[in-house]
Amino acid sequence: MSVGAPTLSGTYELQALWVNIAVGFVTLLAAGVPLVLFLVERRDRKAAQDALDAELRRQREAERRRAEEELLAGVRRIAVWPQLEARPVRSERVTMFDLAVHVTNHSDNPVFELVVNTPIGTMLTEMPWQIIKPGEEKVATASGPDVGSSIERPRCWVEFTDVSGRRWARYTDGDVVRLDGDQLASSITAEG
Repeated sequence: MSVGAPTLSGTYELQALWVNIAVGFVTLLAAGVPLVLFLVERRDRKAAQDALDAELRRQREAERRRAEEELLAGVRRIAVWPQLEARPVRSERVTMFDLAVHVTNHSDNPVFELVVNTPIGTMLTEMPWQIIKPGEEKVATASGPDVGSSIERPRCWVEFTDVSGRRWARYTDGDVVRLDGDQLASSITAEG
């Protein structure tokens, strides 16, 4: 034997070392692949859950908008219109007008606690009306010098509560305003 030449046992040791390294690498690879697959699947599951949550949010928002539109459509079916009737005053050679404000419920639900308002104030005929059923019409009237001598129709409105407990103001020109709490329609401007 020569000095420095590998021995047979050294060759086996070197091969055993390489085999151990290869086995260790394969073991790490065998443990790492499932971990990577788990992380990829987890990421995909999270993305799918996020997409599902976003779709559910969109559906809830669409349902909320649809319900709000239906509610507003029902409110718009409460008709309010003024009617002026000329009443000549012979002693003053002036024509005065009596004002009648008609309120009709064309919606599918009753409305509650109705108060008819005009530019001259609240109509004082058994107000508030506790309920107007679907298809029902009521008329509030006022006469006297406060009604005026103008032939121009006044902008009147009715305040009422719907079946959901929301308070609304419906104007003769078609405007609808949702009132908050004890807010009065006369204290705000109408939105179309």
